[in-house]
Amino acid sequence: TINGLFSIQNNDQVVENMAFKGSNVVCIVELNETILAIEWVPHYSISEGTSINTELKKSEDGLIFTKIHEFSNIVVDAIVPADDGVYLTASSSGIYYSGDLINWSVPVGFSSLPDVLSFIIDPNNKKVMFIGSENSILKSTDTGKTVNSLKEGFNIDTLLFNCVLCSGDIVLTGTNYGVMKKNEKGQFFVVGLSDENINCLIEFNSKIYVGSNNDVFVQINNEWKPLGINKHIYALAKSDKSLFVGSSSGVYRVDNVGFVRVGEGQVQGNIFSLYVSGEKIFAGTDFSEDGGLFVSGDTGETWEKIPGTPGTDITSIFSDQQELFIGTWVLGLLYSEDGGLVWEEKNNDLGNLNITGIKYNFSSGIMYCTTSFGIYFSSNKGEEWKPLGSVLSSSRILDLSICSDTIIVASWDGLFQWKKNVFSAECEELSVFLHWDEFPDTAKVSGYEIYRSAQNDTEWELIKEFDAGNNNYLDNNVQNGVNYYYFVKSFDDKTPPNYFVSNMISVVPHIDTAPPEITVSSPSNHSTIGTNLVVLTGTVTDESGIDKVIVNGSEVSLSSNGSFSKTINLIKGINTITIIATDKKGNTATKTISVTYTPSAQETIITLQPDNSYMTVNSVSKEIDPGRGTKPVIIPEWSRTVVPIRAIVEALGGTISWESETRKVTINFETTTIELWIDNPRARVNGTMVYIDSDNHNVKPIIVNDRTMLPLRFVAESLGCIVSWDNDTRTITIAYGG
Repeated sequence: TINGLFSIQNNDQVVENMAFKGSNVVCIVELNETILAIEWVPHYSISEGTSINTELKKSEDGLIFTKIHEFSNIVVDAIVPADDGVYLTASSSGIYYSGDLINWSVPVGFSSLPDVLSFIIDPNNKKVMFIGSENSILKSTDTGKTVNSLKEGFNIDTLLFNCVLCSGDIVLTGTNYGVMKKNEKGQFFVVGLSDENINCLIEFNSKIYVGSNNDVFVQINNEWKPLGINKHIYALAKSDKSLFVGSSSGVYRVDNVGFVRVGEGQVQGNIFSLYVSGEKIFAGTDFSEDGGLFVSGDTGETWEKIPGTPGTDITSIFSDQQELFIGTWVLGLLYSEDGGLVWEEKNNDLGNLNITGIKYNFSSGIMYCTTSFGIYFSSNKGEEWKPLGSVLSSSRILDLSICSDTIIVASWDGLFQWKKNVFSAECEELSVFLHWDEFPDTAKVSGYEIYRSAQNDTEWELIKEFDAGNNNYLDNNVQNGVNYYYFVKSFDDKTPPNYFVSNMISVVPHIDTAPPEITVSSPSNHSTIGTNLVVLTGTVTDESGIDKVIVNGSEVSLSSNGSFSKTINLIKGINTITIIATDKKGNTATKTISVTYTPSAQETIITLQPDNSYMTVNSVSKEIDPGRGTKPVIIPEWSRTVVPIRAIVEALGGTISWESETRKVTINFETTTIELWIDNPRARVNGTMVYIDSDNHNVKPIIVNDRTMLPLRFVAESLGCIVSWDNDTRTITIAYGG
């Protein structure tokens, strides 16, 4: 019989040699690096028979324990460490406290407790303590001085979960013992209204509202305050501006001011369901002469009864434009496509079950129906229904909340979590890696079976069987280019076993042997060029991705869409351009084009180098700045070259002028006029202001050693020239051809 489990970190030797072998040890804890243990010790007497005392022992290393206190004729069940001492619980004697492990006393509030079955201290507020007995939960907020019943007659067997709300990482549930919240360990604890039966939960204006058998409560500064409606609350729904309350006496509207009864004299009785769709508010009532389905288009001020609604309790509503769904207590799910004029059943495979709720997931298109006999879902708005899981098939489901790929379910049999089973596959050439999530009925799973079919054949092959705990498989027995289908089944240990089947997936293993595809946009193959510079542009694509592209022996950079460009210096006559592309699988493609360079009579070729005061114009050497020795300069901060531009402009046939008052340079060439200002990163080209360098707004004309230096590339390209840079020779080439 295992009464408890205890772990000592990084001390296997202690665990192997732990004392008390063969003894009746009921509890061990670690307190301030000391191990405490409780041992029941029988005492034999000829006259009195057998009595059981409890000995409290401690050890520094878990090997040798010494007795520090003995409780005569008291059976102690557990040790509960506190910050300033230790509590001991005894099912027949109550709770004891000691600050030194030697002297023990019973706190005043614990002196008349019923049988104590469990005891816990709130980790966030050590003054708060909870005591569990057979029929009640008790609470102390003053370290045991006073103890009060959390709720008279509380019994875990009578705990009913009526509703659930998932908001981000917070999960709340409404029960017949108040509101409970899920903590980081997945446990639920009461956070308020323990004397209330909670029927519905909603978040509105960043506050939590709950409806109980008596009122609507709102949580403000961790306190629950009643609104004062003082009615039995069945339903809550919200619009952008207002909260609507369905009560035992009509509909109420709540806003920042307060609450008001709306639709009085029009919609009466028990309002079992509410739904807000755009500007419309729907209300469903109980089965009565004046009851039915009502709609309001003016925030609840006036209501109109929808004709033709079957006479029954309307427990839930969903509306999507003209489509209307209502869940009923007797007739199942009903549907109208014309706003409620004509109704039809949507109970295919669902049956006339008592519907307790309708939820629709707009992101997945899945509709869920909670019923008095489990949960059903439909991917086609009720044309077909399937049960969701088998665990809840006989449970009375009251509510569910959709949290991403998880569904939290509130039922009278407990609170359940359901996660969608996802079966996925990834291909790595001739292998298929299969992965599936744990099945929703994990507690019952004994193992898994994987089935495969080729080309969607009707014959399915069992390829692998696993024990529970495995959810990955690598299938290496596949062929290139064959479309394989897979699904996985879990099974339990019954005879015959029960099976739970995953989704089916399709995958095609494929070895990439195809070379990349090269497309050249410009220049055209076998074209004739009038200048010695040409810009080669194109794209390279491949399913596995491109590793590198080489043009005439030099690697070029690629953009994210596979495009590339490179400026090529042509020689007179026929030039061959070779592009070689290699994909990430090592497949290579080569494309060659031919371009003929025929110099134009008006062509001008200028070459110059940084730190060289001479340039060549059509192979004739000239000073860049005659008589002054001024050289082109690369500005390191910009990675751009500036030059005294006059000789270059005039070599092309243009003119240049200087205006000292505004420090403006004006360049005229054929139909182009460029205006630049010293220290101004913007220039005017044919009347339009532009940045000299759109990628670097620091680039601008400057004065160096009393000489005006202009950004070379901007000026040359604005005049229609092609500019190229040869990194090996550090040569700038400017080409202009008529």
